[in-house]
Amino acid sequence: MVNALAVVAWVSAYNADPVYLRQVDVPGVDTKFLETNRSLLSDLLTEVLAPARIDETAIRTDLAARFGFRRKPDYVRFRTLDPSRPLPGGFLEVMARVDAVAGLGALAPRVLVVENEITYLALPDSVAAIAVLGSGFGLGRLARIDWLHEVELSEPELRLYADLRADTFGPSVRLEQERIGFHLISQAL
Repeated sequence: MVNALAVVAWVSAYNADPVYLRQVDVPGVDTKFLETNRSLLSDLLTEVLAPARIDETAIRTDLAARFGFRRKPDYVRFRTLDPSRPLPGGFLEVMARVDAVAGLGALAPRVLVVENEITYLALPDSVAAIAVLGSGFGLGRLARIDWLHEVELSEPELRLYADLRADTFGPSVRLEQERIGFHLISQAL
């Protein structure tokens, strides 16, 4: 409890530019302590800090979002499926910060978003297309990339997506890429 109170005192007194959680500089306290005691620290900080220093929309155990610490940037990884159309800079594959690529123009008229890294790497060549690694539940970060809203999505894909979101096929049914034969993917492309 002494360490928790020391962290709360440090955060309360800190009034400079936001820092990462790993930069909390309390003698005898390492970042694993902060990670393992998120709930306790969140409760204590909520009681001690002024309301202006607390983001009530953030979940209780997300210390970075809730209490104004710097957050690790989100990254996106994408590669061209059309060797005749390299990505900016002549690259065939790029991993970059989401905020850095968000304002780019569309990199290709067709985009395949896949969550499985091996599927992403194994996709065959396809004219005027790129692949984006969605990383499962990290998919939400892609919504901030404006040019992804400008690319082709077919009507059957949109209907299937809507049906999955509406639980048409049952509660929380997922379309798992691992269950789709790779020969079917190749034929569709």
